Amino acid sequence: MHLFSQIFFRLSQFMRVMNEEGFNVAIQKTKKFSLLKLAPARPYMNLFNCGVCDSRNDINILEHRYNHSTGKLSAIYICKKCCSIICDCILHSSASAQVEASVEYYNNLIDKEDIENKIFECKKLMLSLQHYIKNINGKTFLDYGCGAGLMAIAAAELGFPHVYGVDWNIETCKKTLEKYPSATNIEFYTDVKSISSKVDVVLLWHVLEHISRPYSFLKELGEHLKKGSKIFIQIPQYDSRHIVNTHYYFFNEPSIYYLFNRLDLNIIDIMYDSELAFMTIILEK
Repeated sequence: MHLFSQIFFRLSQFMRVMNEEGFNVAIQKTKKFSLLKLAPARPYMNLFNCGVCDSRNDINILEHRYNHSTGKLSAIYICKKCCSIICDCILHSSASAQVEASVEYYNNLIDKEDIENKIFECKKLMLSLQHYIKNINGKTFLDYGCGAGLMAIAAAELGFPHVYGVDWNIETCKKTLEKYPSATNIEFYTDVKSISSKVDVVLLWHVLEHISRPYSFLKELGEHLKKGSKIFIQIPQYDSRHIVNTHYYFFNEPSIYYLFNRLDLNIIDIMYDSELAFMTIILEK
């Protein structure tokens, strides 16, 4: 069987067992399905450790796909241990490249788009998630990877008394905030360590795919969360539209369960947007 077909055949078996008998049982039975015994990784593939499970010897080539940033083919890898899918652009990962791409995107957005309408859309999104939070009185909200600060402003206008935004570039956030002088309860930082208090609600909206070490990143972030805090994550799925130089990781349910079980975070819900190929995960610490 072709390696690509074999992997996804094994993934479907894993998902069936996990749904029927739970994640831990599925992990054990996976070995019987030989999901972890695919063709051994060749030496030239052992170029990096998986940022989800830390494995170096379980990374195997999956296929080559068109990269919309370069106009060329990118090598796509899969980790046989945790099932994470990884783009070869991670080999040239650069914080400065991520910053440049973010600044260009959000500066263009706030210069050309209707900001009021964008914030209205953010409010609608926040309201759709609010039933997972129940009561927002006295709770702190963190938008990590806040871009232009639109979601932070929406959270403040919906009633969160303390709102934080963290991004590599906060100048764009400050530029947006100038249009909302009444939003005095928002603070923007370049590092989560600058926030003195622990937070109740965290939004990671299209952030995790840009992180070269997802497990380490989330473990550090968890130190700034209160017990019982809610975490809302949206990420692109492995789809040809989403293969660009700033997307390092693509997650599926096996890799999501592996990652958050390792972090001891409880998965409350997983939702899909099949049209846009997005996955939304709601977690509790």
